[in-house]
This record gives sequence, structure tokens and C-alpha cells, in this order.
Amino acid sequence: MLNDIFNNIAKCRYCDRSFCFDVAENKSSRRGLASSISATCKYCGSSHGSMTSNSVPAGYEVNLRFVYGMRCIGIGKSAAQTFCALMNLPPPPAKFEKDCIRQFLMRWKLLHHVQWLAALMKLLLQTKTIRT
Repeated sequence: MLNDIFNNIAKCRYCDRSFCFDVAENKSSRRGLASSISATCKYCGSSHGSMTSNSVPAGYEVNLRFVYGMRCIGIGKSAAQTFCALMNLPPPPAKFEKDCIRQFLMRWKLLHHVQWLAALMKLLLQTKTIRT
């Protein structure tokens, strides 16, 4: 399905052809629910790959969110493994620990503070309390 979608919207930047890509997952690069996907042109052989999730200090964001979600609804690693199997997903991350949750919450709190300060600065500039 991803292959069809990608071929309908993308054109190779090297040979300028459409409908020429093979999109594949590199299964050996899986890191919990994150994996590497690459698109290779059938005609010129150019290739581009990317991970399916953003990298964060404690691993990958999709894994942190998954672990956090499972813990929030009160289920543990064995239930997460069952869920992944039923949904035809890769196995959950090996690090199913509280460290992941701590890292996620610290990042969330930092993002919240940055957004709050940006909104405050915008308001102060609009009301001309601060002069530029």
C-alpha cells in the first residue's frame, strides 16, 4: 500500500521518472516499533532511506509513546506483546521500563514551557509591553 501511495506522488530526482520506486522496510533495522524504510528507483538505482520515528535521547519517540500509553492504561509488557502480535506490529521495545517514561515526561514538560514562553512573548510584543 505504501508503495502505491509513494509512486503516485513522487518522481525520481535523478532520472525524472514517475512510478519507478520500490519501497521496502529493512527488517534488520527495527528498533521496537520504529524501523527503517527505503525507496529505491527501479531505473537509476538511487535510494533514500529514513527511520519511521524521530530519535530521542532514550530511543525512538514511537517506542516511548507506546510504553507510556500501555502504562497509562495499566497494562504491562506481556499485554503489549499480545497487542503487537494481534495488530501485526513488530514486537514492543525491549526497554519497557520507567526510564523511558521519565525521559518522555521531561521532554513533554520542556516543550510545554517553550511553547508557553513563545506565546507570552508574542502577547507582550502585540500589546507593545516589550519594544523591539
